[in-house]
Amino acid sequence: MFKKRLFLFLGLSLFGAGVLFSKAFFEGNCRMNVDSLPKQYVNGVDALFGHQWLTFSNDYYNYTFEFDRNWRLLPGNISSFNESETANQSIYLLSPDDELVTVFTWDNKEKLSLVDWYNKYQVQLLTGVEIPEKPNAKISGEDAILVIEPRNPQQNATVSLVFLNRNSVFRLEYEATNRGSGLGEFKHLLGSFKFRKKQGSDISSSFPEIDLTLLN
Repeated sequence: MFKKRLFLFLGLSLFGAGVLFSKAFFEGNCRMNVDSLPKQYVNGVDALFGHQWLTFSNDYYNYTFEFDRNWRLLPGNISSFNESETANQSIYLLSPDDELVTVFTWDNKEKLSLVDWYNKYQVQLLTGVEIPEKPNAKISGEDAILVIEPRNPQQNATVSLVFLNRNSVFRLEYEATNRGSGLGEFKHLLGSFKFRKKQGSDISSSFPEIDLTLLN
């Protein structure tokens, strides 16, 4: 009887230690993903053990979004603020099978409208793509321009959205390096992307259906 109780005690102790270790390891890895980002840009990752989505908060540009807990949040580039066409900040998210989401942010120093900024800085980067004449999507209540660049022999398919908030420009880019395996997670990120606004403000998001066949 004593041996049975001893074995039972040891088994429960090992199980409990394993759970605590897994929780600490998981949460520690979540923190490690953002440790090297400048602190003024990071409010932190809100991770609850066992939940699917993590929340990234950016105090400088005043936004949050959710991303799959299996995706890695990587430190990006914080460049000088000298030129409006140079990204002031870029945040990278990498899926387990190497699909990539990037959040670019710029200061809109020239005070351009969305369409004017897009025509000046984005159109030149797109080839063989029909450019919308006006916004065709919304992110957190802001008008956005969504473009899908289909896969070709030279590059992977890419989905990009550009929108403005206050005096900042945002570009969310999804590169389908594995033929769209992370499309669902990207769409969740788009739907969860929010700016902190006054109560009662429009924070809805909507965008055209993204055809998976264009990403293959």
